[in-house]
Formats: sequence, C-alpha cells, structure tokens
Amino acid sequence: MSSYHPLTTANDGDFGDFSFLDSLTFDSKEPSLNITDLSQLPASNQLSLYPSRPTVPEKNDTVRSQQRTPTDTLERTTTNTLKRTATRNNGQTNLVKEKKTVKMAPTVSKPQMNCLELCHKTTMSIDLIAVHILEYLTTAKQVAYGFEPLAHDFLDTCQILFSIEAGLGECNRSGQKLPQEMLTELDHKFRVTQADFNILNQMLVKMIAPSSKLARSWGKLFGDNDIKKISMALAKTRESLRMSSLMFQWSLGEENTEREKGIGFTGLAAALDRMDHKAGKVTKDSSARKSPPPKEKEQSRVLTPAITPKSATPPPTQPPSQPLPQIPQQHQQLQHQVQTPPQQPQHLSTQYEPMSQVPQFPAPPPDLAPAFPFGAIDAQNGMQNGMPNGMQNGFQNGVQNGMQNGVQHQHQSFQQPQAPWSNRSSSIHHESPLSNGRMTFTNGLHAHAPGSPDQRHQSTVHTNGSDLMNPYDHYGRHSAMDDARSVTNITEPDSLPEEFAILELDPAKVLRHSVDPTSMPRVYPRNGMEGDTANMKGALVSAIRSKNYKLIEQLLHRGVSPSLGFNMHPLREAILSLDEESLRLLLLFGADPNESNRDSITPLFVCVERSFLGGASLLLKYGADPNLVAGPELESPLAIAAMANMVAFTHLFLSYNGDANHMTANGAPLLTSAIKKKTPKKFIDIILAYGAKPNTKTREGHTALFDAINLGRTDIVTSLLENKADPNLPGPKHMLWPAVHHPKCLQVLFAHGAEHKKAPGIMELAVSINSMESVRLILNAGVSPDIKKDGVYTPLCTSIRDDRADMLKLLLANNADPNLPASEYPCFKCVTHDRVHFLPLLVAAGANLNSPKGIIEEAVNFNNLEALNWLLEQGVNPNDRSPKGHSALTTAIREDRLDLVDLLLMRGADPHVRGENWPLCMAVAKPQILKRLLTVVKEPQAFKGIMEMAVHADQLESVKMLIAAGVSVEDKNGGVFSPLTTAIREDHRPIVKYLLTDGGADVNSPGEHLPIVKSLRTYRGAETEILELLLEHGADPNMMYRGWNGIMQAVENGEADVLRLLARKAGVDLEVRDEMGRTVVEMAASRGWDEAVQILIEGDMGLRMRK
Repeated sequence: MSSYHPLTTANDGDFGDFSFLDSLTFDSKEPSLNITDLSQLPASNQLSLYPSRPTVPEKNDTVRSQQRTPTDTLERTTTNTLKRTATRNNGQTNLVKEKKTVKMAPTVSKPQMNCLELCHKTTMSIDLIAVHILEYLTTAKQVAYGFEPLAHDFLDTCQILFSIEAGLGECNRSGQKLPQEMLTELDHKFRVTQADFNILNQMLVKMIAPSSKLARSWGKLFGDNDIKKISMALAKTRESLRMSSLMFQWSLGEENTEREKGIGFTGLAAALDRMDHKAGKVTKDSSARKSPPPKEKEQSRVLTPAITPKSATPPPTQPPSQPLPQIPQQHQQLQHQVQTPPQQPQHLSTQYEPMSQVPQFPAPPPDLAPAFPFGAIDAQNGMQNGMPNGMQNGFQNGVQNGMQNGVQHQHQSFQQPQAPWSNRSSSIHHESPLSNGRMTFTNGLHAHAPGSPDQRHQSTVHTNGSDLMNPYDHYGRHSAMDDARSVTNITEPDSLPEEFAILELDPAKVLRHSVDPTSMPRVYPRNGMEGDTANMKGALVSAIRSKNYKLIEQLLHRGVSPSLGFNMHPLREAILSLDEESLRLLLLFGADPNESNRDSITPLFVCVERSFLGGASLLLKYGADPNLVAGPELESPLAIAAMANMVAFTHLFLSYNGDANHMTANGAPLLTSAIKKKTPKKFIDIILAYGAKPNTKTREGHTALFDAINLGRTDIVTSLLENKADPNLPGPKHMLWPAVHHPKCLQVLFAHGAEHKKAPGIMELAVSINSMESVRLILNAGVSPDIKKDGVYTPLCTSIRDDRADMLKLLLANNADPNLPASEYPCFKCVTHDRVHFLPLLVAAGANLNSPKGIIEEAVNFNNLEALNWLLEQGVNPNDRSPKGHSALTTAIREDRLDLVDLLLMRGADPHVRGENWPLCMAVAKPQILKRLLTVVKEPQAFKGIMEMAVHADQLESVKMLIAAGVSVEDKNGGVFSPLTTAIREDHRPIVKYLLTDGGADVNSPGEHLPIVKSLRTYRGAETEILELLLEHGADPNMMYRGWNGIMQAVENGEADVLRLLARKAGVDLEVRDEMGRTVVEMAASRGWDEAVQILIEGDMGLRMRK
C-alpha cells in the first residue's frame, strides 16, 4: 500500500502543514474532528457541513467575509499571510506572520477561468462527503460489502482532482493559456465528477439516516448494488482524470501541482490508514507514510499518480500444520476414517472454541488452532500444498527431478494479503498470483520463487484498478480466454504431474482418467446443519473473498453448507478469486462441482472463463462434467475451451471424460468449432486422438475439412486426411472447389485421392482467379483443359476474357482446343474483348477464322477496326454473313459508319449481297452512305419500293438522289404503298410538295387509297395545306376508289368547313353511290345534318354550272 503524502488543510487565508503522524493524532478545537480513535467517532448530528476554523484576525473583514474563489486569489495582493505550523501539543498552533507580496497575475481566457471555478466547486464538496463516510464507518454496526474499497476509490479520485486544481491555478497565475479543446474536455470531466460526487453523497445520507429493522432487512436481502455502481463510476472517472493530472505534472513539474487538502479529506485518509494498520494490510510501503525528512516534506505533498508496481504480496494467512487427507494413486478408495459420515476422523479432533466465540462477520477470526491442515501430501503426485517460501528452491528441484515424494512440511508465519488500494499513488495495481504463497508454473514447467524475475514477468496476472475496486465484476471482465493465461495461472501441486503431462501436447499420449467422486477425500462436519444460516453463509463467502482459510475451515466444520445459497455460490467465489485452496476445502466438505447458480453457470464454466486451470483440475477430479451445458449461451465448458482454442483446458477436459464429438449450441461439432485461422495443429491432433469424427457435419452442412481448406490451413487439412477425413464428401461443396484458392491444400487433396471428375469446372475456376499454381496442379492431376464449368465456360475463353497471356499459353501448350466455344468462340472472344494480340496465338494453335462465318461482321459490330484490318489481311471473306444473317456491309450501314463502308467496298464487299436487308434499301435512311452506294450500284430501280422507303425515312435528299438515279416516283412498296400517300400519311409536307411539283407524282393515283381520301383521313384541326395543295394540282374528290370518294369521307368526318371547301373547289356529284347504294345527300340526311345537305345541293349546282 502506497503512502499518503503529508496532507494540508486550507481555509481561505490560513495555511497549515501536518505530517502523517500528526494526522493520526489530530486534535482540534472542533469535537467532531477528534478522530484519534475510530471507535469513538461522533454521531452524525455532531458533524457540521464544513469543518470549523479558528478565528484569525485579518485587516479587511469585508474581504474575509466574502466567499472566495480561485479567481479572487489571483487578483488579490496579500501583505500579511499567516502561516500555521501544526504541532502535537494538545492541538495548539503557533501563528507566524509572514509578509508575502503576490504580483498581479497575467490575464487568461474566460473559459480557462470558468474551468478553474468549476474544478474548485467540485473540490468544495469533498470535505462534506469525507465527513459522511467517516460518520458511516463510525456508526455502522456492519459495514456494507465493498464500502471500504469505495472509500479508498473516493480518496484516490480526490487526490487526482486536487492535483488538477493546483495545476490549473498555477497555469492561471503564470499566464499559461490552455487549448480550447483541452478546456472543453476538462469541463466535461469536472461535471461528470461533480455528478458522481452528488450521487455518492446522496447514497451516504441515505445510509447514515436512521432506518427501521424492516428496511435494514430489505437492504441485506437485495445487497449493495448502489455501492457497486458508484465504485464502477468512480473508477471510470478516476481513469479519465488521470491523464489530465499527469499532463500538468509533465508540463509544470510536480512542485507546481501541489494542492492543500481539506480537513475532512485529511481525517478520512488518516482513519482509513489506521483501519488498514489494524487489519494488518500494510506492507513495506507503510514506512513511507512516516514523516519524511525535512528536505522531502515539500516534495511529498505533491500528488503523484504515476504507475508504481506493487510489491509482491505475502501469503494471506498462516496454513495449519496438520496434513489434509491424502489422495491415493489413480483415485482409488481411501483407507481413511473420513470416508464414512457417521465416524469422525481421529486426526481432526481438535479442541474448538464454542460457537459463541466464533468471530463475527466480517471481522477477521482469532488465531485459533487449525482443525485440519492445508499442507496435505498427495500420495499420488508427491507434492505438498501450502509450501513456505523457504522451501521453494528445494521444491523446484523436486519438480525437475520427477517430483519425488517425501517433501517435508515446515511452518512459516504469513502476513495478511495486501489490500488492493494500498498503492494509493496509482490506480493500476499489479497483483501476482503468488500472493497466496503458492508457486506458478510456466509453459516450461519450471517453478520460480515468489520474488524471482521469471515469476514477476511470466506469471503475473495484471489487473487494473477498476477490477480491484469492484470485486463484483471479476466474472464479466476477464472472459478473454487466451490459453497463455490458462497455462500460467495458479496450479495446485497435487495436479501437476498429470496436467503438466497434458500441457506437453503430445497427441500420441492419450490420457483417460477414470473419475470416481466417491473415492475422493471427504470430510463431514460434526454439527450438521446447525450453522447453515444466511449470516453464516455470508461469512463463508466473505472468508473466501479474503482468502481466510482458517475461518473457512471453521465455518465448514460447524455445518455451513458449501453448496449454493441465495445469491451466493461459494465455489464460484473461490474460482473468481483464483483461490485453489478455498476450492479444495469446499470440495473436501462436499460441494457439488456441477451445481449451477441462478444464471445456469457451473463452477467448471467459470474456471474456463477465468482461465483457472488448477481449479478446473480439482473440479474434474471431484466429478465435474465437462460436457454439461451451462451459461446464457448453453455451451459446455469443453465447447467454450475448444472454440477459444484453450489447448490446456481442452486437453484436460478430454482426459476427464470429455466428449470429442460434442456438439456446440450452434450445431457444430467440437472439431469444426476448434478450427480457426491460428489454431495450433497439435490442438486438432489432440481432439482427433480422443476420437473426434472428422466427417461430421455442422447444422449448415460444413465439415471440418471444408472449414480448414477455406482457412488455408494445409497442416490441419493434412492431419484430417490422415485421420480418415473423406476428400470427396461434399460439405457442402466438393473439397476441390474451395481448395482451388489454396494450392497447397489442393495438392494435399489430390495426394489423398480427391476425384476431379466429381468437381467439373475447377480448371475454369482456377483460371478465373488467376492461380497459375492451381492450374498446373490440376493439369498434372490429369484434368482436361477443355472441360467446361456449368456447361458453358471454358478455361481458354476465360483466359482470353481476363487478358491472361501466360495462362493462355499454358493452356494451349497443354492441347486446349482453340475452336471449342464457350459462350462464344475463342476467336470471336478476342474480337469482342479487344484481344487482337491473342489471335495469332490461336491461329497458330489451329483456330479456324472462317468457321463459323461472321467474324468480320462481329468486328464491325464492335467497332474494332484493328481486328477488321487484321482479319481482312488474313483473307476472311467480307461478304460472310453471321449466324443471325447480318453482313459486314449492312452492319456498317446500320451503325452509320461511312469509313467502314468505304473500307469494306474497297476490300471487295458486294452491295448487291443481302444482309439483314438490302444494302441500298438500308442506305436510303443514310443519304451519305446512299450516295456512296449509288456509285457502285448500276440499277437502283431493281430494288422495288426503294422510293417509298426513302419517303418513309423522311429523307428528301435520298428521294432526290433516287429520282436522279432513275427510280420512278410512283414506285410502290409491296405494290400498295405509293410515295405520295406515304408522305401524306406521315405528314412529310416538304416531300409531298416536292413530289407534286418537281417529282411529277399523279395526284389521283391510288396507293393504299386515293391521295385526297388519305389527306381527309389524316386531317387534324384547321390545317388544310396538304388538302388545298392536292386540289390545286387536280385532285378529284368525286372520284370513286373501292366504293369511296373524298366527298363521302368529308361527310363521314363531319367537318362543315372541309365539305364546303371541296364543294366550292371541285363541286359535288349527287349521283354517285357507295357500296351500300347511298348517295352523299342520303348519308348526310340520315345523320340529321341539314347544313351538310344544303352544302351538297349548292355544290351540285356549282358542278353543273362548270359543265
């Protein structure tokens, strides 16, 4: 336990220095602060909110009466400062006046001043809380569990806070400006600390308030959850403040971060120190708590939260002298009196004090004679428990010489274990597993003395301050199950020969222990169940936590059950403390090693979580089931150890009836669950050696071999195959599929009989992932390079697609067929994927450029001019049609590639060869290409309907070129569609006008119908331009075609203006009849359209007048 530095009290202008010894016998005029005897602390009503101070006259009473803050101090110049030196003569003080002039401090930022004020407000509440803690410690009959560590936590946090306050004040006085980010962070930390202190004070007020007997009973029933939560909160707060405190020390120096402590803090620190002295929790560090030399007094006042390693703690208690019952060879039946419950063992008959003299919980027990020893010699292993420090060198030699029997037991007094808060200067405590006097064995199986460097650096379990301050959280905090901790943790000597043989990890040595719990040593208490009460059960748990073996022994002998109680599990408490001796005692007195707590967690499960290998060995010998599911995830200890790759635990469990084919909660076999990226091969060999079936599948259908291949663990794959794993069993896919990604695994599979015919397409997969090594292995295994994957993809086409020249050459060198198609032919693949540089290699290997036809058209379609030129140079026919019937020329026309058209025509492409259509008919939509084709086509009129196609394409230039080339303006498409009617239907007015004026089209020549009728049918709105144009060029609306004329269409449309236009321009013939024999007048009258009848009659009269 690190020492407190001499603390100081400060009340405004009064300063005083007290040494550590002065604080222990502090005498003040205030009765409530006389704390020289903790057993006579005053009641709560005698304690004031703030400690009173002696009246010291000052020159300015007005200033003194005001509440001062650190900012007031910075702006004040004090000429007379009273310095008080504390003495031990009846608490009297000598006042010495000293003149000091404080210069005006430089100006700092307002946020920095506010930060200092917030820190000062936080520290102002410390004295009040400290007084409340003292009051509770004084008045409480039984201090709540965890309260004393909470008090030490509070003092540690306060010291750090004082250091930060002093550092901030020094920065303000020196004018040093702090970054805004740092001030924001400090402000947040101070507010969190202030909230924690307020909650702590509220809890203390509630605890010291008078309460009824019923309320106290309820408090005992539900425990001290508030203490646990506040301890955790203070631990987090302390760690967050620590770096800020260190920053001020690093930047300003320790001498400038000094801060005087209040009287409440000083009194609480002295009280806790005295309590630690009385409890025997002081170590060699306690000498530092005495008054330092004069030169070191000033330095000792500085708070130093630097990390200081704790000295090795001595064993907790003195072990009894009588030996435990011996464990015979192979756990056979004991030849001892303690086996039968009715008969009391003679060697345990020790005179005990009556029950009334048993110490009350939680005070430490008197130094009674032990009822039975802790140092029993194990007849099987030749080891001895509780060996003193003086015999450790001899014990080490005994281990290295085969652990011979006959090691003699010697007594040596042991001190109490060091309290976790003893090193107050640091919140990071380093506890050694040797603090209980046992020796720890490393991976090399060498025993080290407690103070040896090997032991300090190899076998030390490091825990942080928050873990030590919160003993409730040991189970949840240390669940990182690394096997290094399990090997180096405390291991009891009686389990060393067997378990260390296991740790050698030789899979050839399969150890199977026959477990017979009835043959294990047992001790039966004399008093039956008389002492098995809730209070005694709590005393047992407390004794286990404090590693007080004498009290544990006495309580168990007086009938306290080692089994599960309400919210208490003795075995679990012993395991959480990594206390093998307590665990041995509990099992010796009949504790059930398979009994689970209310969370369904068994002791063996906790051993795995805590990496407590020695405890697990003891539990297994007493019948613990490693296959018993437990915990919230319903996993067995064996499964947890295997999934976490805890080699020593797994080997130990398997040797004690662990099921190597055990299934985990997610439906995976133990073997499959153990395979990880960094799993040792020997670990898998051990599981296989104990009978694990390598072909068992998980719930998802995976096998161990499949997972090992996916992880690329060639060594594990080899081990599985050598242990009869089936390389051809789909799990869920054939093993060769994942092995393609791992060439070494692939080689091992082929060597052990994997059949490539059951995985067709692995060659293409290897090419696709560009694994040259896998491709070579597959080729050497006799796989054809032409086997398709999924019936489509070939390795050769895949290498072309991925532009893998080396892969292509390798496949062609191994007789890959260059004419075998995948989704397309290899040569076509070179054209479509711009791999022209592969075409010479394929042609050299026997590729046929003319079969199938259409590779030239494919080059034009993909605009691959380089491939087109190379193919034309190789003599490929440009007129070849593709399987879809397209030619290179028609594709170039469709894509409007005039340059390619010129190139093809120059290289011999024939414009008279039909592709998807006739080249000239397709060219009418591209006037420039049509112009080029008309230069080589001698008779364009041979292509019927070409004029109508040009009109339909709305290409007036093409119409003009075709008329100039001699194509008739009446050239009908399909014998029906005339150019004029198509132009009217498509509303191409410029073309209609050109055909009627310059083209000489017959205005009354029917196409799909008469032009005038077509114009009336397409009439929309008031646009009569085309209609008037037709009438001007002689269109006759009375001309009949297919039993219909223009006048009838006008009556049918119901447009009076159009009908009047026709009647005025051309007249109306009332004699003509339609297919049904009706005249136009009859048609209008049947519709009741009198206006139309009148227009028709007037039009008939006009026609007659023209005649």
